[in-house]
Amino acid sequence: MNSKNETASGLASNTRHDVDIVEPAPQETTLSPSSILVPSRSDWVDVARGLGIILVVYGHALRGNYRLTDAESWQAVQDRLIYFFHMPLFFVLAGLFLWNSIGKDRRGFLAGRWEQIIYPYLLWSAITGAIKLPLAHFVNSPIDWHEIWQIPFKPIEQYWFLYALLVHQLTVAIIFPRKWLLLAAMAVGLGLFAWFGGGWIVLRSMLHLPFLVTGIFAVPLLHALAGAAFAARALVATGGWLSFAAIYASGILAAVPIAQVYALGVSGSVGLIATAMLLSPATVLARPFVLLGQASLAIYVAHTVFSAGVRIGLNLIGIAPETAISFAAANVVGLLFPLILWRVALAQGWSRWIGFGR
Repeated sequence: MNSKNETASGLASNTRHDVDIVEPAPQETTLSPSSILVPSRSDWVDVARGLGIILVVYGHALRGNYRLTDAESWQAVQDRLIYFFHMPLFFVLAGLFLWNSIGKDRRGFLAGRWEQIIYPYLLWSAITGAIKLPLAHFVNSPIDWHEIWQIPFKPIEQYWFLYALLVHQLTVAIIFPRKWLLLAAMAVGLGLFAWFGGGWIVLRSMLHLPFLVTGIFAVPLLHALAGAAFAARALVATGGWLSFAAIYASGILAAVPIAQVYALGVSGSVGLIATAMLLSPATVLARPFVLLGQASLAIYVAHTVFSAGVRIGLNLIGIAPETAISFAAANVVGLLFPLILWRVALAQGWSRWIGFGR
């Protein structure tokens, strides 16, 4: 397994029929104290999450199967490209329905954080830790009991995202309904991080808050884009990807790393979301991504267990992690096995008990 945290910034719900990390909402809702547009709960949201979760599994498979010590290797380049935008994407998506969900029932929203974030975080962190402890000689990044006991305060593996998302959601819930304070919270959070550094996970989490806030403020724009003509969506998708490529290739913001991270994260997210909007009307093409998007929470929390397991198993029979077979197997198993587990859990009615939501 790979315990390296993503350096850019994540995730959404696992079903489209119940409350999850990205909350379902009607197409238009009038809220007090202000009236806002809410993007329709259409397929493009699930398609975007499906595309994003494929990149999450792919990125972890890269880090698990290859030694990314050569900064110029193709694997290292892929790693940098993926991590610049795939987790920012999930924070943006998590912001889309957040303001509306808090406005409908803030107390109920806060109570739901246990089932939707805290319980999956604790359960799957413990499962991952319990597996890694006795397999210290086989995993890429061994852990010890000290790290296990620190899980409530210090995330391991990819579960940093759920931790950061909880911090963000609680921050937004406290601020609601004063939306302008979101900008102040971003400024304060980044200021505290700059002053004290990233030693505290709460402060480090604030680095990703701008992406979630972007999702909150982008609701009217995405609502309009989802209903726009195909040519308009194609133009936005092309513009997003070209902007991402230009910023990355030119290094124009390299002197200001934080600005580069945010510019690449937003432009890549725009490109992928607009691409998802292009795919969503095409039912046959979109269906696999919709399914993966609906299962994205389950895949996110469980994929490293399965992908690392197949990598270790293949290595024991002589198929090295650096081979195409091992890398491909890690990707396929990392996506397919959590998806199967999610479907079985839904069918049997115990999805919520294994941290996949209701």
